[in-house]
Amino acid sequence: MSLDHKESFVKPLPTSLDRFLDKKLIIEQPLKGFRSGIDAILLGASVNNGATSSLEANLLELGSGTGVASLCALTHNKYLKALLIDNDSQMVKLGEKNIALNNMQQRARILNFDVNLGAKKFENLGEKLNYFDYIIANPPYFDIKKGTLARNENKRNARHMQQDKLDNWVRFSAACLKKRGKIIFISHIETLSHILASFEKRFGNIVILPIIAREGQNASRFLISGIRGSKAKLQLRYPLILHGQKGHQYLPKIEQIFRAKALLEW
Repeated sequence: MSLDHKESFVKPLPTSLDRFLDKKLIIEQPLKGFRSGIDAILLGASVNNGATSSLEANLLELGSGTGVASLCALTHNKYLKALLIDNDSQMVKLGEKNIALNNMQQRARILNFDVNLGAKKFENLGEKLNYFDYIIANPPYFDIKKGTLARNENKRNARHMQQDKLDNWVRFSAACLKKRGKIIFISHIETLSHILASFEKRFGNIVILPIIAREGQNASRFLISGIRGSKAKLQLRYPLILHGQKGHQYLPKIEQIFRAKALLEW
């Protein structure tokens, strides 16, 4: 979409209203294309700033889409505030709607910005560097140079990117994160080597949590975290298992997370 087009010429994006976290969140998102689900919920549940204390913290989400991950984190942590950024103007508009739908205007805002422009451009907009306690992201995970691109533009932008640009996301995060701040990404397993190499340049206490559907299966996705300024060694956690051996029902631990009754401790 050209930025020169008037809004009246832009074809409306068909959407649906969906409930998350045991109906605690209502989210408007595209009816077709990239739709948030399990990954966003797990990412949001990984942010833990002490929900039972009065410890305030600031969260930045890169490539936030409609805002599900950050709004999940805000639901879990009442003392958390969030800035969401995304380079897709349609997703930013939906993100603004979702912040309002969930009465979180005092705790969250969203900015139309491309991470690949760099931290200096971000600062020039009046935003703060070396400021955030947490940075989260679910970056596009399929290499745009390989395979078949999704036909839907929204879905294509959310899933495909040159993998060498993953380093831009991590470099940007390192500039925005405060000392001892925590970065958390969730991604497809094929990006692990790229993301890990980029994390190791800038963070310590890196922890990898493989995600598997069932016991005995290979991991398809993973969560990875790191601490700015830490020198602690890399850790590989026992996999997070989503389902039992039969059926599609989630294990009780996962169900508790999906109902906003537990955080994801890893």
